[in-house]
Amino acid sequence: MLILLLLALAGLGLVAARQGGGLTSLIPARWNPWALPDPAEPPGWLTSWQLARLAEDTPACLAWLERAGVSVSPVPDRVGPEPGCGLSGAATLQKSALRYQGRVTASCPVLAGLALYERHVLIPSAERHLGTTPVSVRHFGTYACRAVRTDRGEGGRRSQHATANAIDIAAITLADGRETVLLRDWSEKGGTGPRALFWRDAHKGACDIFRTALGPEYNALHRDHFHLDMGRFGVCR
Repeated sequence: MLILLLLALAGLGLVAARQGGGLTSLIPARWNPWALPDPAEPPGWLTSWQLARLAEDTPACLAWLERAGVSVSPVPDRVGPEPGCGLSGAATLQKSALRYQGRVTASCPVLAGLALYERHVLIPSAERHLGTTPVSVRHFGTYACRAVRTDRGEGGRRSQHATANAIDIAAITLADGRETVLLRDWSEKGGTGPRALFWRDAHKGACDIFRTALGPEYNALHRDHFHLDMGRFGVCR
């Protein structure tokens, strides 16, 4: 089905080109694999793929963040201490809809994903299930020059953290002063409590934005955080 739809969209693009118009004149951004998502629109099934493509054009990504009302400071590219590590097209988050406890320096596509995640997932989910708004996010970091971690130790290939193309989210502080912690609240009342429902919606929503979204049900290593990245693989677990 996906292949057929992409072929149909490509056909529309050819028609538009012959008529002197652009592809975006015929296809809404949320249905156009070559367009960038509208920050004001809820994520769609192409969003993670669209955002991942921003890695190919850092200036376009930074312009998208500005359009989304996100303030960042680009950081110089650098090679890491080991092969497969380092930063390219990354920036440090200065201001977005939520505060972060600890510096967030990440690839531009991850920062774009966070902008959508805050606006369309975390804020409405907290209002729906917890009766208030989130104000800050506690995370376990973005950049770490290491291999993928598994139940057997570190694997052979590099983690997305090795290029700051990932973030690990652990807790949310709410406007009323409460903190909901993934490790403690994921299974609240057997997964039916309001905090558990918030986290489960937060996981589901992450899968619509990031290429990979791993949580407590993936394995024991993720029992206390969501791993969100913009890598090649589309995994929602």
